Amino acid sequence: MSDDSTPAGLTDRFRSQLPSPTTTTENGYSTAILAVVFGLLFGVYCSWIVADFSVRWPAFAIGSLIGIGRCYAQPTRTTVITTGLYQLSAAIALTPLVLAGGGLYGAYAQGVANPWPTALSEAFLLASICFGLIAALIAGGGALLDHRSSDVE
Repeated sequence: MSDDSTPAGLTDRFRSQLPSPTTTTENGYSTAILAVVFGLLFGVYCSWIVADFSVRWPAFAIGSLIGIGRCYAQPTRTTVITTGLYQLSAAIALTPLVLAGGGLYGAYAQGVANPWPTALSEAFLLASICFGLIAALIAGGGALLDHRSSDVE
């Protein structure tokens, strides 16, 4: 039997896959604080967009944990910021779809026979364009910051 088949071997293998805190972040507490701030912003935004489904607190908890985890795994303060901006822009870009889903859910719960014409209207298209532009601006800021901080040869 190999060493990986024992519980201690599996634990050691799992620990070897995790990055150590000293190599993950070069800035220590400031990077961790930035990761927590961006993770909480992501959690708050996720809880806002799913409020129609009555799962605000679970969405906040799950979104915050995912956001903090993804940001904290980045090696530098700049990559924490760019990852946080990319996460927020992705959530903003998905907002019209989630809000339309909430409208469809509410219409079906109230017994509306065909709610699709209101969900797929010009207002939905306009909201999609507006949220898409906001998301593109935020992601563009992250890309600009990422491009300026990377070593270009």
